[in-house]
Amino acid sequence: MVKMHKLTKGGQTIYPATIYDAVVNPNTRKSLTTELSELENEEIYLKTQIEGSIDKDLITENTVWIDGTWDWETNSSAGNSIQKQNYKHTKLTDVGYYDTLKMSGLSEKVDVSDIFPSISIYSGSEQIEYLRGSSAVINMDKYSDRSNINIIIQAKQDNSIIPSVIANSKAKVVKPEELISIQSSINKIEGLEKDVIGVLTWNKKRWVTGTNQPNGGELGYNAVQKIWYARIDISEYDSIICDGLLDGSSISTSASALNGICIYGDNTLVKGIRDASGETIINTSDYSQYTKLELILQCESTSDDEFIPKNDSSIIVIMDSSVASREDFNNLSDSVEFNTTEIEKINYLISGADNIDIFNSFTWNKRRWLTGANQPNGTTQGYNSIQKLWSTDKLDISNYDTVTIKGLSNNGSLSNNTNRLSAFILYGDDNVIYELTNGTGPVTINTSDYYQYTKLELILQTKSTSDNEFIAVGEPSVIVYKAGISSEKPKPKRVVIVGDSLCGNNSALIIKQLNNIFKFTGYELIQRCQGGEKTIGNLTRAGGIGIRVKGEFTIPAKGPVICALESAWIKSDGIYHDTPYVAISDGQNVQVVINGIRGNLAKQAIDAVGIAFYTENGTFIKSLSETGTHSIPSTATKYTFTINNPNVGEPHITINEDTVDIKTNATRDGYIDSKGQYHYSELFKCSELLPIKQGKIYFDSLATSLLYEFTRLEEGRETKIGVGNVFFDAALYDDKDYPHIWFTGQNYGYESEEDWANMVSSSANNFSEKYIVCSTPLSLTTNQLVYQANKCFGARYINLRAYTQGQAVYDGQALGIIEGQYTASDYETLFWPGSDKIHQNNLLSYIWAAKMWNTLLELGYVEGERIETGDYYLP
Repeated sequence: MVKMHKLTKGGQTIYPATIYDAVVNPNTRKSLTTELSELENEEIYLKTQIEGSIDKDLITENTVWIDGTWDWETNSSAGNSIQKQNYKHTKLTDVGYYDTLKMSGLSEKVDVSDIFPSISIYSGSEQIEYLRGSSAVINMDKYSDRSNINIIIQAKQDNSIIPSVIANSKAKVVKPEELISIQSSINKIEGLEKDVIGVLTWNKKRWVTGTNQPNGGELGYNAVQKIWYARIDISEYDSIICDGLLDGSSISTSASALNGICIYGDNTLVKGIRDASGETIINTSDYSQYTKLELILQCESTSDDEFIPKNDSSIIVIMDSSVASREDFNNLSDSVEFNTTEIEKINYLISGADNIDIFNSFTWNKRRWLTGANQPNGTTQGYNSIQKLWSTDKLDISNYDTVTIKGLSNNGSLSNNTNRLSAFILYGDDNVIYELTNGTGPVTINTSDYYQYTKLELILQTKSTSDNEFIAVGEPSVIVYKAGISSEKPKPKRVVIVGDSLCGNNSALIIKQLNNIFKFTGYELIQRCQGGEKTIGNLTRAGGIGIRVKGEFTIPAKGPVICALESAWIKSDGIYHDTPYVAISDGQNVQVVINGIRGNLAKQAIDAVGIAFYTENGTFIKSLSETGTHSIPSTATKYTFTINNPNVGEPHITINEDTVDIKTNATRDGYIDSKGQYHYSELFKCSELLPIKQGKIYFDSLATSLLYEFTRLEEGRETKIGVGNVFFDAALYDDKDYPHIWFTGQNYGYESEEDWANMVSSSANNFSEKYIVCSTPLSLTTNQLVYQANKCFGARYINLRAYTQGQAVYDGQALGIIEGQYTASDYETLFWPGSDKIHQNNLLSYIWAAKMWNTLLELGYVEGERIETGDYYLP
């Protein structure tokens, strides 16, 4: 009796199973026991009926004959009255089940136009060929698809010669695809190694190739040479080993060659092997670009009457086993019976793929794969013996959680925007969605990042040491992970950096250097940076600070909506900061979330101001939009104001302590721009020119130039959004679990050093506790800011100003990227050599990047090794 085992999760039995049930077919979800049982039942059914068909006459007394001839050209019955008196024809269906048909007693050609053949052969209703003469022998294996072969034969009406169609087969009369598919499935499960020389159909003819017949053809039998040939489809096998076949070297010329083996791919001659007398191994994977692969084999016979191999010949077909045999599982079950520790093996089978290298699962082709502007989804390109690049077929990676690629070649120097030879290309539903020319890696693909695609596939491209077979340069790998029933899905290895232009981009400064360090440590760098942005703006872009709604609006089920926004951060006077994004450019989108609705936020290009001042004759003086108290220009005698329509919050204006009646005075539809010009718009209301005296003006909640357009990503229900509700940048949700580098303090955007520390601390608290803070190396890192940073962040804080002026030069020397007798005082000469005294060079950026990585490592926030050399420095 098979021992039962309980697979449990959380103390609950989720699957009572035998050893066999622990493995299931991933397509049908049937257990291996069921799969094997069904296959065995099919096999037993077939084998019990394999009695063959010997000399079975298909023409019987029940055969229905039709008067007249069969017209090949019109594909129909034909014939005048005389022909109908003299000839008849009948249709025999599904004769492809047999191996051979031997026909006799048929009618000769009856018309010089040659349209009334003795035998017409069809695949279904499609014409294949016709034959003439009173007799013929047809070997059915000449047809690639025997599942629906029909023939129409023609005979004399007077029965002076009795027509006969004798069928022979070595197997039961079953449809070939039924037997082949079932037997093929069994072979794939159990494997196959079999000599088939005795079961092939050998033809008493020769097969000749050469310049006279490049794709080959039959040649009459030669009683001296005694050469016979056979054809075999080898597409489903892994390899074929031939021995003792024809050596045609001495009887061949370039014009007429008798090869021992001819290899055909999709019915085209691929290769001829003249001398096949010794052992010849053919691996079908070498011809993976072909859908159908066939061999024509030639061998000498000792007899003219039947094929008897002259030598000790053999043709061994091999199919590797893809699943362990039932006997293997029985042995495993026995082991479990006597040693319960073997149950670990079963748990492993259901625990997913734990960092398995699938590099050898890819099929490599001697060709390049080209992408770029001219071929956005890729195309094949011929092999280049100098580049030695080979590429793979697509491999489906949809079922894995992560795929980490490394060790491929760097093809950057061989590529440009128009034509790229990428090291790997990721396809989502057959479209290129990600590719890299530099495959040295490691680079990790998290399939969850591409959840919107049904199918994810990968093509690899790298260099080979050989032109004849793929032997990869170096030690490339493709490591996959898939969580099983009881395993947890791994978190991607990522670090987020937040900052302004001092962080740079992929081609310069810190991000460039960090990207190269992270590539070799297995981490991915996520960038939440914007040059020119104030501190509050970059913290907002990273999901640290919210964006407050100033006026009600309704998100439609589909499409955009205009909204007025301000920062959710309150200043010391109790007023909200005016704008969350200072540096957002026209048309630029950032992704945000509100009420669970994700969408794009774009700045509206409307230059509306709150207050505009004019002289007595109407000449524009200046405009104001910043909430608060301001001095009225000395030359101003008139002013206008603009509010949003509908109102954003509750607007107020006080002039020298006199309150302005906004509702009464906002008489025009439109707004005043920053040059004092009026523009019509239903989004605003503004006043006419109103008198004003010298003194002070206070206002709040007037119009601002920073209106925004929100467009939801997916259709949904209409949702009303009230004043005070808060957007957060989508980074808050996307970067929740990753360590952060908060590089901040430049470009102001805060009221005081204490306000800066509170902003950064509040932002960091939205995420993982694993973070470091780096303050600007420039003059804004004051002693008071350092004091606040040390108080709030402790060991998480790096004072880049002090580090750059005191230690960076010596660390650069230790890393091996600064040569010469420099001291700490030479920092400005080394790190800001040009006229730009704001943005440091790549040399200092690498030293900073190494410092940041090592600090994250020392605090236990990342895994890896210290950076103590300049090996990853990019000048």
